[in-house]
Amino acid sequence: MKNKKTKTPYKKDLSYNPDKLAKSKISRINIQYEAIKFLKAGIKITIIASSLDISLTHLRDFFRGIFSESPKGGQMPTIESLLSTQSRQIEAAIFLEIYIKFAQSDYKSIDLNNLIKSYNCYEEIRTVLNLDKTPKWKKFDINEAWVIAKGLISRRIIFRRCSSGCAYIEASEQSTKLECPHCKLTNTTKKKLTK
Repeated sequence: MKNKKTKTPYKKDLSYNPDKLAKSKISRINIQYEAIKFLKAGIKITIIASSLDISLTHLRDFFRGIFSESPKGGQMPTIESLLSTQSRQIEAAIFLEIYIKFAQSDYKSIDLNNLIKSYNCYEEIRTVLNLDKTPKWKKFDINEAWVIAKGLISRRIIFRRCSSGCAYIEASEQSTKLECPHCKLTNTTKKKLTK
């Protein structure tokens, strides 16, 4: 019987550096910690995988370990479907205004920590405005919020301010220019009250 060589976690050469190996292990632990935090926040595993450069297999295992079930699949919604009504456009503008403040002009990629902070703040504002109690106002989930933030980064969404100072957004593919949804809603409400 031949002696098998045992594999070592590192090459035995002059480039071996125990400090570098320890930092690598710490880095992997930090990535796993971040992944678990993002999973608990409800972010889809495909988003986490692309953000943290971690395999979908590992993320599925983490998900099963945390929630005792498999993650739900499905495609992400389109920007157009998310902005289909005035109330959804206003909701998106509320979220984006918060996200822009947390992102601090870093529009090259989406920092998932900023996404979570922005989303939590968005939920608090909705509660203060009593939007949960009105059926026409449907809250975005965190993955839909990611799609909106991604739309801003990819310039598929344009963030604007109207002459009244209201923030609103437009999808760049829209063929017609939209009126500010805040002002349009306010004007419609005023007309109904005066009748």
